[in-house]
Amino acid sequence: MVIIRYTKEKLIRIAKAKRDHFTSASKWNHMAVQFGFPQARTYAYYFGSWNKAKEVIFENELILNQQFTATHTEEQLKCTARTHALDFTTALGWNEYAQEKGLPLAGVYIHKYNSWENAKNEIFGIDKAKKKALIKENLSRLAKKNKMHFTTGREWNDFARERNYPSVKIYCTYFGTWKQAKNEILGDEAPISISAINKNRYLYTKDDLMIIGESHQEYFKSMKIWNDFARSRKLPWAGTFASYFGSWNEAKREIFGVENTKFKDK
Repeated sequence: MVIIRYTKEKLIRIAKAKRDHFTSASKWNHMAVQFGFPQARTYAYYFGSWNKAKEVIFENELILNQQFTATHTEEQLKCTARTHALDFTTALGWNEYAQEKGLPLAGVYIHKYNSWENAKNEIFGIDKAKKKALIKENLSRLAKKNKMHFTTGREWNDFARERNYPSVKIYCTYFGTWKQAKNEILGDEAPISISAINKNRYLYTKDDLMIIGESHQEYFKSMKIWNDFARSRKLPWAGTFASYFGSWNEAKREIFGVENTKFKDK
């Protein structure tokens, strides 16, 4: 196996010669494999990281892969930046995020506002509190959309990691603590965590749950319908029934009988 040695100078020359491809690591690797060029991991090894390589080689010069056209109105650009304020920090960071989401790249904003800093100031103003409020709004919207997973920090991190969502650490940065984030965003609507469900096993007997289910049969159609009802009545959650009976459907079969099919989940 032949090991190819590079110098930083040679890597810089290659990157500048193929600057249109030197945007994301995946795009660069796709081209590099075809032409036998050093891959992104080589740049990360010599420069410390892929982003650091881009900074050093281009000295924060941004590759203008998109031009400002009629399809990018100023209002649309502002709306996009505010909607994704959490990622609208550095130009390089935004480019990587924008490429994944199909959003206008940093070059579009620079073309419109003359510089990246001008873009941030024009869109968010010099008042950092305004941007923080927008970020908190975006974080809140995401948490509410996925509130059944917004329970313990560990549960949220496991869920967020698979979807590249903001971690608990980000929420703590903007809300103070995880508990404060939950209280401010969801309040009384905060769902019970899996650990809390397990703890609640000791608060009820199986007979208790059967009586509760039979007494509120009309709400026992699905886990969501039951949880919405149980929250307002301080009743055990669907997860508690699933924990006792083995599953939600098994709880329905045992409480209402196998022949009762009208409560079967679709």
